[in-house]
Parts: sequence; C-alpha cells; structure tokens
Amino acid sequence: MIRILVPTDFSATAERAFRFAAELASRTKGTVILYHVNQKEEIPYFDSDEKKHEYQQQLEVKQLKRLQRLKKKVVSPQMSVIVSTIVSQPPVIKNMLAFAKQNQIELIVMGTQGASGLKKAVVGSTTSQVIEKSNIPVLIVPEKYEWKDPKEIVFATNYHCTDRAALSFTLSLAKVFSADVTVLHVQHIDSNEKDHSHCFSNYAYFLQRTFNDSHIKFKELKSAHIKDSLEHLRDTFSFDLMVMVRRNKRFLEKLFLKSFTKNMACTTRLPLLVVPEEEE
Repeated sequence: MIRILVPTDFSATAERAFRFAAELASRTKGTVILYHVNQKEEIPYFDSDEKKHEYQQQLEVKQLKRLQRLKKKVVSPQMSVIVSTIVSQPPVIKNMLAFAKQNQIELIVMGTQGASGLKKAVVGSTTSQVIEKSNIPVLIVPEKYEWKDPKEIVFATNYHCTDRAALSFTLSLAKVFSADVTVLHVQHIDSNEKDHSHCFSNYAYFLQRTFNDSHIKFKELKSAHIKDSLEHLRDTFSFDLMVMVRRNKRFLEKLFLKSFTKNMACTTRLPLLVVPEEEE
C-alpha cells in the first residue's frame, strides 16, 4: 500500500498526473489524496470577520465539489481506489510539503508543462521547487503524456553508492507494473574508457549483490554531450519512465550550479521520477 499526494490546479496536465497516481494506487491497494490550494480566488471586502469566514467556507465547499467531480471523471468503480480530497491555503509549496510529512505521504505525483530556453524560468516553477525541497520521491508527468503501463524503466546514474534507496524504490515500482529496470550510465566520449568501464563493472556488481533477488540490466552509452543525450534519450533507447536521483548539493554548488533534475522536469516527454539522495 502506498500513500500518494496529487496536487491539482484542475488543468489537463494535473489530470494526467492524477490518472497515473490512480493507476498506481489501484495496483498497490494504495490511497490517493487529491490536493488543491485555493489561491486564485480573491476574497472581497466584508464588514465583519463572520461574513468573511462564511464566504471562505462557501469557497472551500465549491472547490471540494470540483475535486469530487474530477475524482469521478478519472477513477472508475473498477479501480477500487480510495481518494480523499483536500483544499488548502497558500503558501503552496510550504503547506503542501508540510501536509505530506504530517500524513506520511510516500510519493508526490505532479503534472508539468514542457518548456525551453528562457521559458523554463517561469513554466513549471512550482514543480521544480517541489523537486528541490521534497524529502520524498516526486513523480513528474508531462503535459502531453497519455497513460500506459510502464514496461521499461531507466535508472540514470553516475554510479553513486548513495543510489541504493532510490534504486530500491524503483525496483518496488517496477514490480507493480512487471517492468524491466535498466541502470544506465552515460559516459563522456573523451573520458578514459578503461577506467570508466572498470568503475561501472564494480558498481554493477555492487548493485547485483545488494539486490540479488531482482533482475537488473546495465547499459553504458557514450556521448559528447551528456545532458543533451539524457534529454533526448528516447530517440536512441526505448523506455517508458526515467528515474533520477536528486543530489544533496553543498551551499556553493547550489549557488553556482543549476539542478539537472529540475531541468529534466521541464523538458521530459515521459514520466520522470526524482528520488532524494540517501544520506551516507
């Protein structure tokens, strides 16, 4: 059983994320919490706190009814999924992550809009901030994604020993959908091939010993531009879902280096699961 939080702004993109979460919950006998932050409605002036409070209650009831309609649209009776609905108040990210912690949420599923260039700075900013700050896995569903069972999952890695928790979560997810997992390392074409091959072989052996009851495939790709190769990986390598680990950067790294996982969340055409790095 898994507890899933799905933030929604009632957009088509958020609905796709909800559908993914519902399918996952139906296979694990899990539960979904559909979460909306009521921030767009402006509260008019009232001459008393009582009238203002009454208006806010009416507004919350209105949004809860809208959440119920969304639930009926996405979740069929055959899915047997328990869906709760919550209307919260801003600030969005702070309150949502606090809610997730208090309610022992194990996975956040969010939709994101594709973006490129300067547009990345503003589009999907909520999603990228959740990725950066969340202490639990975040699954990103892109705006044009159409649901299908993920049968090929790629775990992209630079072979860190702290990947164990993320890979464990990935293997659990793969088991739900009877999917294959490939651990993928993209090697820069100018790097020392012999040294990298040896490191990757040791890493593969380490993972096989750690997860000896799971079948894991391993693959290395060479590239002159690693970032571009991962963003366009589907052009050369078939998969349905990618998993990446969000590294815990030091202060100076956070200040000067852009987050690659945040960038991927903006550009991905397939679902992307971002798992926080396990502390050493």
